[in-house]
Amino acid sequence: MKTLPTLKRGDSFQLGCLAKDSDGLPEDLTSVTLRVQARVASSGLLVAELTVGKADQVTSPGQFAISATSTNDWPIATLLIDIEQRVGQAVASTETLKLPVIEDVTHD
Repeated sequence: MKTLPTLKRGDSFQLGCLAKDSDGLPEDLTSVTLRVQARVASSGLLVAELTVGKADQVTSPGQFAISATSTNDWPIATLLIDIEQRVGQAVASTETLKLPVIEDVTHD
């Protein structure tokens, strides 16, 4: 399981991604629905339904971004995320990623 860079609670979260097909080439995501959740690793508690924004698939095939505008209420914990890909009735998920969330030093 890969670990993403540490996020300080309260900071904006954005992760740029590139979907590839079985040949390692960028995959056109035009007909693909993407969904991402963040959950606490130790309990499975849902923390956030993350926003997924796909780039223009004609000029930037396979590119998309996962984001959360506010992480103010996220717990200090290791979170787990994966990317669910849905095409028609077929559903597949990526490997699970760890996202360590730590306390921010400078905050209101």
